[in-house]
Amino acid sequence: TFTEATGDDGRPCAEWVCVDCDLATHCWAGSCTASSGRRIGPQTLELKANQGQTCLGLFVGVAAGYEGPGGAEHVALHLPRDLEACFRGREQAGDKGAQTAILAAYRQTQHGLLQYAQKLSKNSASLWLSAETAASTALIFGPE
Repeated sequence: TFTEATGDDGRPCAEWVCVDCDLATHCWAGSCTASSGRRIGPQTLELKANQGQTCLGLFVGVAAGYEGPGGAEHVALHLPRDLEACFRGREQAGDKGAQTAILAAYRQTQHGLLQYAQKLSKNSASLWLSAETAASTALIFGPE
């Protein structure tokens, strides 16, 4: 259950969300990962809301490797850790702080993937970098 509210930007949003079951289970409902897909998370994060109070967030997602599971495996292993590191010590709060941290984590994960490829042989690196990987993620957060 939830109460409808209006965000700082004037858009409708949910407030005082109450979940009676495991949210991570709901996030995986209907998700399917083929042999080259990997689940990301779930990762519980501590965030700062707009007014500075602490709230908890759940980060989940799916990474798909279109030419094999290598890139998807890398993203699934590193993106949650990179996100946690990007949230730790962040001064900016609320939606903008979360968006900044998520973008920084994606960049950090991408940088790590490129660094890993540089350690491979030329042929392996070429195969690794030519394989497309896509990730779809969500961060759900609210007051404790």
